[in-house]
Amino acid sequence: MSLIRLFIWLSFTAYKTASDDYYDEDYDERQASNVATDKPLSDNFGGQNIIEDFGEYQLLGRCSGEEFLLSALYTKISQSEKHYYCLYLLDISGKERESSMTFDQYCRNMSFGNLLSIADENELNFVSQLASVPQKDNDSDDDFMSPFPLGFGENSTEYSDGTSTTYSFKILQPAKESTGCYYLVVPKISEHYKKKAIIMEKSCSVTVNYLLCKQNVADDYLIALPLYDRPKQCRLISDEMFCSRAISEDICVKKFGGHLPSLRNNANLLFINKIISDSQQLVGIPLQYNILLGAESDPLSTFFYDGTDPTYLSSFRKYKIDNPCYYVHHDGMSDRIIETECRNESTILCVQEILSRVNEARLMTNLQTVYDGYDSFKYEEIGLCEEVPELIYLRKPIAVAVKKEIYISENDQENKTVRNAIGLYCIHDFILPAKIRYVVDSFSAADSFCYMVFGGHLLSIRDEAEESLISDYLFSEKNSLVEVSEKNPLANMRPLGHPFPWGKFDDDSYMVSTDGTPSQYIIHKSYETSNWQDTGGACLAFVAKKPFLKGGVMRANCDFKWNGFTCKNPQLVNKFAAHTQKFSNVSARKEKLRDISVTVETVDNLLKSAWKEWYNEMNKTCRISYLIHLFSALTAAIIYITISCDLVIKAQKVDEELRRTDEEKDSF
Repeated sequence: MSLIRLFIWLSFTAYKTASDDYYDEDYDERQASNVATDKPLSDNFGGQNIIEDFGEYQLLGRCSGEEFLLSALYTKISQSEKHYYCLYLLDISGKERESSMTFDQYCRNMSFGNLLSIADENELNFVSQLASVPQKDNDSDDDFMSPFPLGFGENSTEYSDGTSTTYSFKILQPAKESTGCYYLVVPKISEHYKKKAIIMEKSCSVTVNYLLCKQNVADDYLIALPLYDRPKQCRLISDEMFCSRAISEDICVKKFGGHLPSLRNNANLLFINKIISDSQQLVGIPLQYNILLGAESDPLSTFFYDGTDPTYLSSFRKYKIDNPCYYVHHDGMSDRIIETECRNESTILCVQEILSRVNEARLMTNLQTVYDGYDSFKYEEIGLCEEVPELIYLRKPIAVAVKKEIYISENDQENKTVRNAIGLYCIHDFILPAKIRYVVDSFSAADSFCYMVFGGHLLSIRDEAEESLISDYLFSEKNSLVEVSEKNPLANMRPLGHPFPWGKFDDDSYMVSTDGTPSQYIIHKSYETSNWQDTGGACLAFVAKKPFLKGGVMRANCDFKWNGFTCKNPQLVNKFAAHTQKFSNVSARKEKLRDISVTVETVDNLLKSAWKEWYNEMNKTCRISYLIHLFSALTAAIIYITISCDLVIKAQKVDEELRRTDEEKDSF
C-alpha cells in the first residue's frame, strides 16, 4: 500500500520501531528499527559493517524471533510505494518434518511467510549477503552454502507469494534432466566478493539444511489516525481538533493498541523525524513542528508510557517546570528534544509494536491440528428470511441450513454417509438509516445491534465451506439489491464477531466468536490475507478480494463506525411461513415471555405496597382514612387478579407456541 493511501487522513501513526544499536552510524538516516526486539543488529551480522544496499533494497533492522539464524527487516522502494519484508533463515538440519509437508508449508507454519522469492538482480544480490552472514565461520572447504529451495515449480509464472518468476527463469542454470526443483545457491561470506549467487535446477532429493522464508509485512508498517471522528474527546478550536497529552495517549492506546512515541537513543530520534518528513507534503505538516512524546516527569523520576528506559530522555531534564511535556522539535536546521509547558495538540504520532508472529505460528500449528479434527459441515441456502422494514438491505436476507456428515456402519457393510441438518440461521446484510447510524460506533455496538434487532450476532465463519457460501452471498451480484463496487474497499468490508487473539491462544475467550463459533479457521485466514490493514486493531473484518467471490480477513480498528454490516442469527422453522420458504425470528417470542414475567412481578410488588400502607395506617389511628386505604387495597387486589390471569394465559400461549416450534425443529 502506498504512502499516499496511508497518509490521506489528518494524522498518522507507525508501528513500534525501537532499536538499541546500529552497526554503522553512517546508515542512521535510513535505519528504522529492530522490530519487536531489543537485540542489537550487530548480533545478527557478526558485528561487521558488511551489509550493502543494492538499488532500491535497503536493510532496516531485525525482525523478531530468537530461534532463527537470521531475521532481517528490509525494504524495497519502488516509485512512490514502499514494500517491507522480513527474511528468516531457518536451520532444519537434523529436524524431523512430516514427509507430506512441503518446504513452503514449513515456512508458513514457522513465520507466516513463504519460501524465498527473487524479483530481480538487486534482490538476488541483497538477499545473498544476508544469507551468507551466519555461515561466515563455517570450516567447510566448499565455497558455497547448502542450497536454499525457492518457492516456484516447473512452468510456474509466479512464486508462491505472487512474485513473478520472469527474472528467475532468465538467469536459471538448468539441470541436464528437468527436475522441477529450483534453488538459490549463495557463496559464503569469504567468497562474497569473488562469486555471485545463482539460481539452479537441482534434484528434488538434494539435502537441504536451511530454509529462507520471506514474509510480506508491507501492510503492517504505517496506519492513519483520523482525529476528526472523535469530537467528544478533543476540544474544538478554530475548526481544528486539539487534544491534551492524556487524550492523545488514550487515542493511541484505544484506537491503535500503541502509545505516544518514546526515545531510547539518537537513532529513534532520527527515525521519528524521517517518518514526519516523508509525510509533510501529504498531510500538510509545516516545515517546523513539534511531535509530542509519551513521557511524564515528577521531581524524582521520568517515565515513558510504553515502559521504555527513560535514561536517554532524562539527560534533557531542566527541572524548571512541574510535570512538563517533551517534544521532538524540528525547524529545518536541527532536530532536538525540548522540555516545555504542555499544550493541546492538533497532530499526534502513535507508535505501535509489530506482534511477534513467530511464537504465534508455533501455537497456530497446534491449533490447526485441533481444527483438522473437527467434523465436516455443509452449508446450503434454502430460502429467504423476513426483512426488518426499517433497515436498508444491500441484498435479500437468506436462510442457511447447516448439515453435518454422519458415517453409519450397518452389519459391517460398507460405510454409508448421510447429511443430517443440525442448524439453521439467517444472514441479514444491510445499511443503517441515517438517523441511527451514530449509535453504531464500534464492533461491540454493531454486535449489540444484531442481538437487539435479530437476537443474533455479528457475522462468524467456522470453516472454508461456510466462507465460500458467505463470500458468494456478500461479494457477488447474487441476491444483490445494489451495484457491487470494486473501487471502494469499505463497501466490501464486513465486521466479524471473531476477536483478534493477540497471541493469547490459551485464552478460550479469544478462540470463539460472539456467537460461540470456533475462531481457529478465521485467525489462520487473517494471517494469510495480503490486504491493507489497521495494524493496531484488535478486531477482524471480512473483505472482498480480487477477483470477487473470494473473501479475505484483515485486522481492523474496533472503534470503526459502521454504516452497515451483516448479522447472523439462529432460526427455528416457522410452519406458517414454510410454504413460502421464509423464516421468522423466534427470539422475539422469548422476549415476550421475559416481559410478561417482569410485568407480573411489578404488579405483585404494587399490591404488597398497597396492603402494607393500609395496615400501617389502621394501627396508627382509627380514623376514616383507613377505610379509604382499605378500599384502595381491595381495588389493587381486583386489578392484580385480572391482570395476572390475562398474563398467565398469554404466557401459556407463547410457551405452547415455542414448544410446537421446537418439535418442528426436531422433525426438520
